[in-house]
Amino acid sequence: MGYYEIKICCDNSQREPLIALLSEEGTLGIIDNEETFFCYFNDILSIDRILSKISNIITKVSSTFDSLNVINYSYSYISERDWNESWKKKFVPIDIESTNFTIIAPWHQRNPDRLNLLIDPGMAFGTGHHETTRNCIRLINKFTPLVNKDSFLDLGTGTGILAICAGILGFKLITAIDNDPLAIDAARRNFRENNINNINLVFGDISLSTGKYDMIVANLLLNVLSERGILISSLLKEGGIALISGLIDGQEDVLLPTLLEGGLKLLEIVRDGNWVSLVMTKTCCKNS
Repeated sequence: MGYYEIKICCDNSQREPLIALLSEEGTLGIIDNEETFFCYFNDILSIDRILSKISNIITKVSSTFDSLNVINYSYSYISERDWNESWKKKFVPIDIESTNFTIIAPWHQRNPDRLNLLIDPGMAFGTGHHETTRNCIRLINKFTPLVNKDSFLDLGTGTGILAICAGILGFKLITAIDNDPLAIDAARRNFRENNINNINLVFGDISLSTGKYDMIVANLLLNVLSERGILISSLLKEGGIALISGLIDGQEDVLLPTLLEGGLKLLEIVRDGNWVSLVMTKTCCKNS
């Protein structure tokens, strides 16, 4: 197994729309390094199909945003054997604004004045380079003081970064679930690296989730969130907080009716460029 790495050079005004559309088309991960960013697609797709997607996205963005800069891109293939070495070259420490968290890799020096999230992605994704991951960390940090810290659920855990964040903030029992075996391997390794031992790691579809939780985080694509909106509501304790992320601007209008119908109440809509996160709670009375 391997990945196609697409290197894209563009104007700042084009960056967020490009990343949003790439996410909508199913890119597995993004590394944003100022002037250049990289996105990744599984080699289960042919490179011709991937490049067709990239070309259509670039045409759409170029026709929408008036810029003198041409969007350039190139691609390379990364085998499983070369994956870790490729990440090491691009993975830089990230300070999460409005929090004391810093995301680092195991080969970076720890910052004693920060809360270090050690993430080795392996061949999974979720390193904090994507806006939605950083938004989730900020929201977990912000709303944790408002809930009981007995239980936390991370739907689609990826590398486990959000579950680790919850562990550092003091949640007593954490459940993390993913249907990608590569994500499970990476998450297990990262939990061990961060000395987080109170996590129940589950391999399978998020529909397998059971129990009730004080906080639920779901950083997923719209189609998955739409199918699981009622489930998320059923898993949240009364007075709990559900953080729904991964939405592109405008998609919240599609998802919100499902969440409200399931008995959740909207507390806040958080916008970061083209990305939208929803902060929901569970009340004793449906739609109250």
